[in-house]
Amino acid sequence: MRCINRTIVSLVCGFLCAAVVSNASAQKVKPSDNRNVQVDCRHFAKGADGLWTATQQATVQIGTSSVTVSSGGKPQGSINNSDIQEEINRRCLETVSKPSGSEPAPVFAKSNWMAKKITVSECLDRAGLMFQDFPAKQTAGETVFAFFNGYTFVLRCTPRSLIFMAVVGPPKSTAEQNRTVEGLFDQILDRF
Repeated sequence: MRCINRTIVSLVCGFLCAAVVSNASAQKVKPSDNRNVQVDCRHFAKGADGLWTATQQATVQIGTSSVTVSSGGKPQGSINNSDIQEEINRRCLETVSKPSGSEPAPVFAKSNWMAKKITVSECLDRAGLMFQDFPAKQTAGETVFAFFNGYTFVLRCTPRSLIFMAVVGPPKSTAEQNRTVEGLFDQILDRF
């Protein structure tokens, strides 16, 4: 008798699960027509968690509706039946994979690494202190992204006590700006 009851319970659970999965896939938000999406990809960075984060206040418009996201915000939800993150991903990955010849590449990039006996959580705490005066910063997993005057700093903490840091400058940055940021970069590594 117990075996029959378990079989009936299993069948009922199977039907319920199938109904929930079928209903969930039927309600999935459909992507919009790319011609109706307006997003400035320069104002978004994709984190290790796969979500796009605003590096400064930015607006995403889909069709006739829009949402404004403040710096450090991760736009969620949907506009006009289109998932905001999916639309940013579609538009911004398209931009990255097809660079236009009219926009210059970043003119400054620097990276370095160091070995230091420190746990990942201690490293992330220390990175938070190093970037505390930056106008925007975001932690994603073992990585801290910090933004300063158009420059993007990336500091990655690893379980093997290695710390990797990189900075990339914006197009049209001047040699003087690059020297200032290079000094800041070196200072952060020295104090780390």
